[in-house]
Amino acid sequence: MIQPFILSIVIPTFRRAACLEILLSSITSHLSYFPTDLEIIVLDNASPDNTENIVSEFANTFPIKYFRHDENIGMDGNIAACFNVASGRYLWVLGDDEILYQGTLNYVLNLCRNREFGILYMENGGFKDGQEGAIALRSIPENIKIKTLNSEKIFREVNVFLTFISANIINREEILRKIPDFDFRSDTGTFLPQMAWMYSALKIIDSHIYIYTPMFGAMTGNTGGYKLIQVFGANLINITKKYFSEDSFNNANIMSNAVVTRLLPGELMHQFGSAASKSNFEHEDINLMIASCFGNNKYANVFLKGILSNSKLRREISFFGVRVLNKINKNLHYALL
Repeated sequence: MIQPFILSIVIPTFRRAACLEILLSSITSHLSYFPTDLEIIVLDNASPDNTENIVSEFANTFPIKYFRHDENIGMDGNIAACFNVASGRYLWVLGDDEILYQGTLNYVLNLCRNREFGILYMENGGFKDGQEGAIALRSIPENIKIKTLNSEKIFREVNVFLTFISANIINREEILRKIPDFDFRSDTGTFLPQMAWMYSALKIIDSHIYIYTPMFGAMTGNTGGYKLIQVFGANLINITKKYFSEDSFNNANIMSNAVVTRLLPGELMHQFGSAASKSNFEHEDINLMIASCFGNNKYANVFLKGILSNSKLRREISFFGVRVLNKINKNLHYALL
């Protein structure tokens, strides 16, 4: 009898062979044996580089599956397809530029084998291009801070970072069991296709895991290809309203406040920094979009207006203020969202 996979790690990739090699090494280099209940899949979006050769090198030793689209189906399409190609009970869609800390995979596998959850969210640490070697040497500590939360609490604490595919593992099997007609493509075209399974897991299962200890490294400044405010202002809030139209704890408002306080301030300050010319986000009228998406949001009026001002001093004061708010809010488990 073939043992079913407990965890599928699916890596959507496009033209990042060098990053992918480092990620695959961080997954496999510390395995004394390859777990029979682990599935690893690389989903190649028609990369023009040597991605296939890199995967083949690892596949000579480990049973890594490789699927390549005949043509590029877009970032949305490739991420959405991750749900469909997986066969494990739990699904971990892992960005090709992340690096797992030593010990992370075994720890996560044991949780998947022994715990029942809808979503497992992991904290992570950022690193810059060129720091990969040091990050690959990091190990998780002996004592991991972990907590079980219901859907309301994990939504409030994780909020906008539910969109971060690499930080979230979901119960794929339970979604398919309780939603037989589940459409993994339902949110394609929004640059947030993963929210179809993230929000479904939140709605059908009321027990989730939050790992407060960082478990992997995430490269900073390596995202983009979309309009920032359009995706996290209009698209994300509309998707949240669609899935939680009748919820009792106002998820759309919580998400809106989280985007304004936890995500946008840092990204917008980056636009004024020395690296602004290297921004990977597509152009949009930021002031107009923020007014359209967050015109009535109290935090936007207090902080984002200052961050978008022409005064450097006002920008820095506003950014300092929102960082103080976030520290207070974190200690309150984001009760102020």
